[in-house]
Amino acid sequence: MRMSHHVPIKLLCAFAVIAVVSLFGAAADELYQKILATSGLHEKEALGRRLGEMNTPDARTALLTLMNESSYWNRLAAVAGLSYYRDARTVRLLAEKLADDFMIDDAILPIAQKYPDVYAPELISVYRSMSDAGKRRGLIGHIASLRTPVSSNFITSVVQDASDTNRAEALRELIKYYPAEIGTARALVNDASLGDTALSILLKNGTSNDIPSFLAAFSDRARSSAAKILACQAVMRWGDDALKARIIGAAITSPDNTLVGGALLCVKGYTNASLYPSLSRIVRIGETSGIRLLSAEVLSDYDTPETWPLLITSLKEEYSEVRTPLALDVFVSAITLGITSIFDKISASASRSEFNARKERINAALRRKTGENLSGYRAWREWAVLRGMTVDGANMLQMLWSADPELRGKALAAAIRFLGYADRDAFVRSLQKKPNDETEMRTALAAALEKRGVLTDEK
Repeated sequence: MRMSHHVPIKLLCAFAVIAVVSLFGAAADELYQKILATSGLHEKEALGRRLGEMNTPDARTALLTLMNESSYWNRLAAVAGLSYYRDARTVRLLAEKLADDFMIDDAILPIAQKYPDVYAPELISVYRSMSDAGKRRGLIGHIASLRTPVSSNFITSVVQDASDTNRAEALRELIKYYPAEIGTARALVNDASLGDTALSILLKNGTSNDIPSFLAAFSDRARSSAAKILACQAVMRWGDDALKARIIGAAITSPDNTLVGGALLCVKGYTNASLYPSLSRIVRIGETSGIRLLSAEVLSDYDTPETWPLLITSLKEEYSEVRTPLALDVFVSAITLGITSIFDKISASASRSEFNARKERINAALRRKTGENLSGYRAWREWAVLRGMTVDGANMLQMLWSADPELRGKALAAAIRFLGYADRDAFVRSLQKKPNDETEMRTALAAALEKRGVLTDEK
């Protein structure tokens, strides 16, 4: 009688168990099965460590099998057990997984760091054998973190290899784990590929003695916007008041909007009278709404009523999602080179939420400065104009001739108060000839206001 080709499932499972038992041995298989059956991660890892402590070929085989499980919790159990083995095959496997399996790499890295002399050569070998640029990039930091002469020399060799696409990453990791190598960054500030990265490292890890490198980059027309923004940061960190005013002044008057925006973010909280004219100009005629609003927020730190009309003007700005090519270029550059700090702020400042938050901060500054509880461009503009200020070309004189009778009435009353008279009758008594009608009244007020200096040019 012929056997059916359809083998019962229970029989297949039995064959599988027999195979596992013969492969691992009874004790190792028992732990292996418990790992598969256990639902808790910590329990799985504890069982994995018990397998590793057995230190037998059967236990090692079971752990290597677990490493191929689809569940990363089971793979973590395998890592816990394999941490007890330092034979060439296990070290190579863990080194490859450190580069290739992001679900368990955090568990493998402490093992490599515990035995750096064992893992450094293997990780370097894995790096050299891999073709995936992203995975190679991830290995750079792991290798550097081992802090051995072998790893240090290798990271330095990557920095020096013009054909390696991970040079910038290697330079950052070199200085992070081997700060005594800061001289390597100083030597690369003018490198065509690594100059901006080197400057960002000096900004974080350097000293005031590095200022000349930043000034040279700022003055070099061929250098990127990123380099010049880094120079602005360095000057704000280490420069004296005169240097800050000179460099920031040059930056915010540059035709490069990305540099202007970066400099404005750098200078927030710093006030200097020499910067005021340029800041006020940007608020009025800056190329983008984002730039104009940034400049207004910087002006909000100046403690003078002269800023109020400009701050009010900025409240009418509307968000635009259009990004200039220069801005896009510098963001791509910053990401590629791993430059962060001010560039994180630049990126955030381009969002709608930060744009609106900046308007709210400016509105709040106006409330603090004036003591008025107002909100929004229209309310603030009317308030300012009725107190003799000029906002967006509008002043009390114009409001006296508004087509809106309510506004004309407000302007007339405000003009009388502004000129120092107690009421309408007091003003009329000051005139040589009593006005015959409202038109003559407004004409007399306008003449008095112009004489008083209400009609002034916006600066």
